[in-house]
Amino acid sequence: MNNKIMPIIFWFVVSITFPCGSVFAKAAPDTLGLTHQGDTYFQQGHFQSAVKSWEKSLVDCTQNAAHCIDVLTRLAAAYQALEMHQTMLVMLEQALSLADVSNDIDRRALVYSQLSDAWLSLGSSELTLSLDATASQVVPATEDAKESKYLRQAQLLAEKSVTDATQAKNSSILARALNTQGNVWQVQGQQAKTSEAYNDNLHKALDAYQKSIQAAENAGDTTLAIKASLNRLNLVITHNVSSPSEQLVTLDDLWKQIEKLPNSYDKARYLLSLGVFTLNLLQDDKLLKQEQTTTKAMLQEGGCVITNSGTILLSQVAEDLYACIPDDQHQTLEVVLLMTEEEQQSTHALLGKKGFSQSDSQKALSRAYFAYQNAIQVARDLQDTNTMSIAYGHLGFLYEEEHRYEEALTLTRQAIFFATQGRQPYSSQRNLASSQAPVSVTSHFSHRLYRWYWQQGRILKVQGKLDQAIAAYHLASVNLKPIQSLLDVGYRLSPDLFQKVVRPVHYGLANLLLQKASATSDIQEQQSLMREAIEAVELVKVAELQDYFNDECVTALHAKTVSILDYQKMSSNLQQALQQTVILYPIPLVDRLVILISFKGKLYQKSLQVTDEELNETALALRINLQTRPHNRFLLYAKQLHDWLISPFETFMIEHQVDTLVIVPDGNLRMIPFSTLHDGKYFLVEKYAMSITPGLKLVDPQRINWNDGKLFLVGLSEGVQEHSPLDNVPQELQNIQLIADPIPSKRILNQEYSFENFHEEIKRNQFSVIHLATHGEFSADPEHTYLLTYFEKMHMDDLQNAIGLGRFRDKPLELLTLSACKTAVGDDKAALGLAGIAVKAGARSAIATLWYVDDEATSIAISEFYQQLLLNPGISKANALQEMQKKLIQIKRYWHPSYWAPFLLIGNWL
Repeated sequence: MNNKIMPIIFWFVVSITFPCGSVFAKAAPDTLGLTHQGDTYFQQGHFQSAVKSWEKSLVDCTQNAAHCIDVLTRLAAAYQALEMHQTMLVMLEQALSLADVSNDIDRRALVYSQLSDAWLSLGSSELTLSLDATASQVVPATEDAKESKYLRQAQLLAEKSVTDATQAKNSSILARALNTQGNVWQVQGQQAKTSEAYNDNLHKALDAYQKSIQAAENAGDTTLAIKASLNRLNLVITHNVSSPSEQLVTLDDLWKQIEKLPNSYDKARYLLSLGVFTLNLLQDDKLLKQEQTTTKAMLQEGGCVITNSGTILLSQVAEDLYACIPDDQHQTLEVVLLMTEEEQQSTHALLGKKGFSQSDSQKALSRAYFAYQNAIQVARDLQDTNTMSIAYGHLGFLYEEEHRYEEALTLTRQAIFFATQGRQPYSSQRNLASSQAPVSVTSHFSHRLYRWYWQQGRILKVQGKLDQAIAAYHLASVNLKPIQSLLDVGYRLSPDLFQKVVRPVHYGLANLLLQKASATSDIQEQQSLMREAIEAVELVKVAELQDYFNDECVTALHAKTVSILDYQKMSSNLQQALQQTVILYPIPLVDRLVILISFKGKLYQKSLQVTDEELNETALALRINLQTRPHNRFLLYAKQLHDWLISPFETFMIEHQVDTLVIVPDGNLRMIPFSTLHDGKYFLVEKYAMSITPGLKLVDPQRINWNDGKLFLVGLSEGVQEHSPLDNVPQELQNIQLIADPIPSKRILNQEYSFENFHEEIKRNQFSVIHLATHGEFSADPEHTYLLTYFEKMHMDDLQNAIGLGRFRDKPLELLTLSACKTAVGDDKAALGLAGIAVKAGARSAIATLWYVDDEATSIAISEFYQQLLLNPGISKANALQEMQKKLIQIKRYWHPSYWAPFLLIGNWL
């Protein structure tokens, strides 16, 4: 199975349930009637109607705390199903407060379980409520606990749920608590950094699930037992705890149990989960490919000619296949089935007569097919259009994988149709989470439309219907954009979902637009299509920064209404400054590399047969070899990347006397200094000044106005917090002060350099330049990204908050310099963080280093940069950096790029 495309529904089985039966409180008949009415709506998948009934029921519960808790937990479950997570948390906070006051341990156990589930699902970005009711029980957000604090909260709440449930001696409540605890342990294992911790957590999860199953069976709660069994099976499949054959036996057993359930929302979702988990067995294709190889060898031995390189469709060739098999050959015919029920029965009857049986992969695909079909039937009976949409979409995916594109397209269109029933565009959704006023739900918003439009686009692309495919991809992109920040939230979803979903959708659209641009001879249409392609890619670049910094606002304050592509909309002064500047915009696609350049507002395109894998491997090899000083092996990769990225437009740039490159890097290209690309004779920096920017609207090209300028020079020369000393820092700062004179400057060093002092100085002064000569580390995890102060570590949020004090003053921060930071080799997310530092800090531009540079070389380099910038009126920052690097190249001791190449200019290059 193509697990990169498979739409993801669940990581755990999240059929959302709530307490009922013996736990439910006594209440007035009218109130009970409304509550039971809501229960009925909920089990039919009509969550909006359920909310309305429960809200009415809630009005009359003020004299009955137990009933209030029951209704609040129901509302929380409905809001979770509606993906209104903040509102869900309001309900749970109120329910927990009531359970605490009334000392109702049964209901408190259930609320703890739901809260644990919420922390597990959402991670940090949705949980903005104070949760005062749990303040005494949650883990403090200490510095060293930041990385896992949300998972730790989920774990602690799950433990409290199990403790209360055990004390309550209620098997049903205990089963729910143990199931949630199993989910937490499973995630703990997934996040474990050692094999020992991984195995320990997974064994604890298996044990918790097994105990949950037993408790549910003791309570006679078949539905809950199935839920825990499915979660246990998900763990077994995901982590290969048993063989695929054994897993299929378990799937078959669960299938039989699910079939016996009455039609309900839970049953439909269990069937969907069964289909997803079944297909997970085939994610690697190993079993399937092995079986197909065996089958083809067997058939060819019998005289059959097999021309199909993909899946063998037994329904089409069963008779011919049987005719090719010798009568004395008693082997299993291993093929893949994807047929109607009637076809399957007739084929099985034929094979049964001859002694053949289904293979494991055949059983898995067949089971998934019927799981989705049955889910559709259950959802249709319940008039649950949301579940129908999901089931049709996944069924369409199965047919897409089997290359039965017309059927796949029909099913996908059904998924789209049902996803839009009774729903508004996402953009019309309001923030309904408010503890100040009652919440009323009038409509639901489809979070899945992008999946089905994306699937439709893939199918149409394969069918060669380019314009229709572009239209479908465009709809996928439009529907994904408002919700993409929610996709990578929490632990339930695939940890690399951003790369599996967000990037492929937007880059898929860009790919098709660029194909069409290459095919048309209409110049105006070419320009329009290329701009649209860039706009699609820019959605990813902005989202990547928001995702990295876990901050949707990080780009909003700095995004410009005019892109640097909009040459005609710029002032005449800025147009003049861009006369010899090219914007280089590489777009790595799966099968090729597209190089776009913009010169004076006009776009040009070149396409090379270089895969994204080749490009990323070459960039990584260059980065690794650049940091190894004794040899020059880096030149091999520097030349190759120059040939791919620069050579296609080299003649053009020479003819137009280009002297500056503004580069928008992608993927592993963020990890390399473009200055080191080599044409066989010269480094690129010897020919062009250059800067990088994380996005076209995230740069504000303006020349520095030194009138009333002021420098803030900060340094740490002493070795603190297990970091080595930087002996040359005092001299570095003194040199800058001397060069800057008469421009005023403020300097703090070592013990003076605390975050508090740093913060206060920025608060009191409007600095044009902030220079930080201190250790800094950029990691894939922004919680591990920091700048060192004498007493503590300053994280990016701290830096943003400090510098943000002057963001709206008359004088913007023109330049932030970080002269001793580093990123991990091979870590493109760390490089993304470095590239986004100017945006995060609110500076027009930044100078930073990709890796740690020799202290003495850094002092020389930085002094030269400021000398060029401050003593040459009119020089751009890009030219100042270029002159500094060229000077170091001319010094024999520092010729090697490991000394001068890591210095990057980010953002405004003027």
